[in-house]
Amino acid sequence: GAFFAFYDGTKFYYYEKDQKAFEIVLGMLRELPENVKIGVAEVHFEGKNGNIAGTTSGTTITLYDFLSYDEEIQRHILYHEVGHTFGNVLWSENLIDIDYSEYAEAVKKDKNYLSDYSKGKIKEENNYSEDFADGFSEYFRNYKSFKRKHKNRFEYLEKFIKEEL
Repeated sequence: GAFFAFYDGTKFYYYEKDQKAFEIVLGMLRELPENVKIGVAEVHFEGKNGNIAGTTSGTTITLYDFLSYDEEIQRHILYHEVGHTFGNVLWSENLIDIDYSEYAEAVKKDKNYLSDYSKGKIKEENNYSEDFADGFSEYFRNYKSFKRKHKNRFEYLEKFIKEEL
């Protein structure tokens, strides 16, 4: 059967088989500061969806086949998707533009890429939202390394992460 839960301001929709995934995600979300989770209204758990690990639509995160990944990849997937919701909140509050143009300048100053995935999105589509989400994930998973290797992205993200919205 299907389950519904409400914790810390977020609705969770899952099936019995997803109970462990739900518990893991709830624990990982609780590791993040409250102000960066304000855009996470719902989390859904689904089965395998090709090569897609997670998606975000507005304030809803959907995680696919979450338990098939190891803990570090799970944390990256979840924090990446939370990064998208955070970006969506910043955009809705007119704090950033839809094209992430100021963030794009930080990426260009860093002269590097966070992942092959975000590199492809930048080069093929001029889309910086995936790099933003990867940067958000790195900020919380590898703080010191991210600060050192991606100084401009780090400074850009930190001004929003450290401020209360």
